[in-house]
Amino acid sequence: MLAPTDSSTTFALTRPIKLDPHSFYLVRHGQTTLGAEGKYQGRKEDVELTDLGRAEVAALVPFLPSIPIFCSPLIRTVQTSKIISQALDIPFITMPELVDASIGDWGGKTLVECEKSFTSLLRIQHEQNLSMDFPNGESTAELKERTSWLLHKVSAPAIIVGHQFPLQILTCLVADIPTHLARKLWMDEASLSIVRPNRIDVLNFKNRTITA
Repeated sequence: MLAPTDSSTTFALTRPIKLDPHSFYLVRHGQTTLGAEGKYQGRKEDVELTDLGRAEVAALVPFLPSIPIFCSPLIRTVQTSKIISQALDIPFITMPELVDASIGDWGGKTLVECEKSFTSLLRIQHEQNLSMDFPNGESTAELKERTSWLLHKVSAPAIIVGHQFPLQILTCLVADIPTHLARKLWMDEASLSIVRPNRIDVLNFKNRTITA
């Protein structure tokens, strides 16, 4: 997530990215109320963007081309999409396949709280940044299945606004990366990943200050 500090640099984005007709422009939603507390969100935690989250998304807009926009139906992604949609003057479409993962016991908890219930296998998978099935939640296989359906409905180029775990799986499918490596593709809040076969370009705001 974006965590402004006194030593951070305030900056604005003004350079547009050249349109690649074969790419998906994957945008993770901006900072949320739970994200600001360092807590996992998931499908059930349908929270809103913070003022900082809205500012992060607005700063990302100049990097986005004027192409169709698709998003998860949750509040934080709809709010993110509205900012992009209004700036680009392009309507957005919600897609149920893009909804956040059902993260079961992790919902609304910090990583420290989740680690207390880790099995030995989960701890190894977490330490190695490998995909894992969420305790009492959605599996990687289930995430992969619904994300694959999305690719039958949406063609590049397109802006896809979503959540970290589904976007990680989508990146693997498009770039032909094994899905067990999905969690190694870290996506901060309000980050942009430009993904096409065999290539990924990432614009990441981590450790920078965005002013509202």
